[in-house]
Amino acid sequence: MKGCTHWKRGLAIGVVAASAVTGSALVNAATQGTVGTSSTGTLDVSILVPDLVLVNNLDDVALTYAPAGGDVVASESFCIWATPGTLYTLSISSVTPTGTPTFQAQGAGSSVQYTVDFDDQVAGATWEAVTEGATLDNGAAGYTGANGATPGCVTDNARLRITAAEAGNLDAADAGVYLDTLTLLVQPL
Repeated sequence: MKGCTHWKRGLAIGVVAASAVTGSALVNAATQGTVGTSSTGTLDVSILVPDLVLVNNLDDVALTYAPAGGDVVASESFCIWATPGTLYTLSISSVTPTGTPTFQAQGAGSSVQYTVDFDDQVAGATWEAVTEGATLDNGAAGYTGANGATPGCVTDNARLRITAAEAGNLDAADAGVYLDTLTLLVQPL
């Protein structure tokens, strides 16, 4: 019965591993049957559905300044999906980090400043000012993503507003293209 001993040890290791993966103890330990006219054994089944998130449907944003035309503003809607019951936080960082509410786009030897606002709804809600690199968490309550069975959104459910002020910024900038890259980090709360 040496093979039987190895099988039992392997099953016990699998139960311990499954318990470690799920982060909780299983209800009952597996029980083995006994020899007889019938034999009954039991085993627990554990299925882990982790907190998962997805950000997609992002598009590049291009702003074009017309002198004396005022501030330049663009809005970008996108999708944030999460497994049901999972709330998320968001942080937005830049390749030119500032750690402030003022982001920088770099040109040939100079820069222009802009701000970013976030809204966890596509219409009719309130914009939240973004500080570069800081986490937005909806007052520690988290945000709710789309949560259909297939990751993604039927329609976008979040948006960014990017504003470059004219006064003392765009009106003082040398002609040229100013670039920055934003990284959106969505994490389960």
